[in-house]
Amino acid sequence: IDGNTVTGITTMLMDAGWDTGDILLQAELPISSDDTAGTLHDKLAELGAKVLLDTLKGLEAGTVRPKPQDHSAATYVRMLKKEDAELDWDQPPKRVVDFVRGMQPWPVAYTFFGDRLVKIWKCKVLDNQQIPDEESLVPGTVFGSDDQCIFVAVRGGAVGILELQPENGRRMTGRDFLN
Repeated sequence: IDGNTVTGITTMLMDAGWDTGDILLQAELPISSDDTAGTLHDKLAELGAKVLLDTLKGLEAGTVRPKPQDHSAATYVRMLKKEDAELDWDQPPKRVVDFVRGMQPWPVAYTFFGDRLVKIWKCKVLDNQQIPDEESLVPGTVFGSDDQCIFVAVRGGAVGILELQPENGRRMTGRDFLN
């Protein structure tokens, strides 16, 4: 959601606080431009298993030593709720695309088409050649399409909706929705 390009796994010792114990091992994982929260979950689960085994082996061999956390660098992230997934079209294009990726597989980004809820599963940043006079476009306005997607204005540009799901409907391509 925040446009980060790297994430990771940490094994740590338990103490009385919330995630405040000493760090044992850490491993980073790059976030690709097509990753979603769901694909990262699976990649992190695999990496986490490896880091856990390495931690246990290192503790047994005496090569892993706890080190204190830098609590000033710690952040807290609250649990997502369904209402957190409503799209704000008044954001830059990359921010909208990252938000959609971060809301998958749950709760799934959504918007309204008239009074009907529409889930947005996949979108991309449009290049400036696909956007008419962008200064006259109001964020959230559908202004065109091509053979792949529906064009929607956002702050400072536009995105193309590649996959969506109408209320009480099936997941489909932007093109199928237009047809």
